[in-house]
Amino acid sequence: SSSSSSSSSSSSSSSSSSSAPSSPPSPWLCPACSSPLSPSADAKTLTCPQNHCLDVSREGYVNLVRAGRKAKRSGAAPAGDAPEALAARGRFFAAGHFDRVMDAAADAVLGVLQRRGGGGGGEEAAAMTVLDAGCGEGAYLRRLARRLASSATSPSPSSSSSINLLGVDVAKAAVRSAASRAQREQEEAPPRPSPKRKVKAHFAVASAFALPLPDASVSCALVAFAPLPSAELRRVLKNETGGEPGSAAAAAPAAVVVVGPGPEHFLGLKREVYGGRERAEKRDELPPPLEGGEGPPPAGGALPPFSSQARIQYRLSLDGPAAFDLLRMTPYWWRASEETRARVRREGLETGVDVLVSVVERAELDLL
Repeated sequence: SSSSSSSSSSSSSSSSSSSAPSSPPSPWLCPACSSPLSPSADAKTLTCPQNHCLDVSREGYVNLVRAGRKAKRSGAAPAGDAPEALAARGRFFAAGHFDRVMDAAADAVLGVLQRRGGGGGGEEAAAMTVLDAGCGEGAYLRRLARRLASSATSPSPSSSSSINLLGVDVAKAAVRSAASRAQREQEEAPPRPSPKRKVKAHFAVASAFALPLPDASVSCALVAFAPLPSAELRRVLKNETGGEPGSAAAAAPAAVVVVGPGPEHFLGLKREVYGGRERAEKRDELPPPLEGGEGPPPAGGALPPFSSQARIQYRLSLDGPAAFDLLRMTPYWWRASEETRARVRREGLETGVDVLVSVVERAELDLL
């Protein structure tokens, strides 16, 4: 009887899908059974073949954290960054203080996509997917979306390409903000008569250490100032390009773009917190993992020198409010005394930005 009910349901859904316009496919897997999820005609829910159903939020994201894990965290502090830290980071990024870093990260991702889609014999652009593992409020993906949508940059010779941008984070407030901002930017974007490609963003509350994605489904991953889930990235990165053997496209593997701190990153801020360069340098400059000790330390300063690596360095002279936002958005906030917090807000500070942007090929993840 269960089989006939399923068959009838399947037949009914198939007839309704033929009469109603279909929603774009979902990239996500069901958190309960790991089956593919499909959107309803109105795009308000996602359902798997086992009839597990998930609501899509008003902002457009879906919560894929397993129920058991939610229950386990009940009563604990919310995962990920606090809302105050997210708001501070949003203001800091909006002021343009990290534009050079985000542009360098976008350049690196575009380079990977161009190599995989170049020459007409590589990966089809319609199949290209970029994952931001630990996306926070989505600033890096928004920057990339703008670059991809512009006619000046193309990862493929195809003029009708479509690229999926996926963002996952354990912080529900961050994902809500990311999805809302992406939705708003899409609505406010000026119409173009013939866009070079369609760029679609999808966001989910999920752990980067248990990605709700099929094996070999991601063309390029981005990990910016977040823990590096090497094993999961090896699983989800595509292990072939689709190019002809011996061609340039066939030699361009999927890769991870890792953005993390160099040795001089925010040294001026650390001096304020710890007092003096020597003390600042002796302290651990990497924040703790974002998921309550899950996974390795965040990517950055300890990375080996991969063949494709850029170092971005510049100085920031910040007034009081901007300096306070910088302190509030970093883990140094928890190590700063009330006196230090007040002084930074009152006097501002000067500090250096020192960021490493590394392109790590799938095979090189074993070195991390």
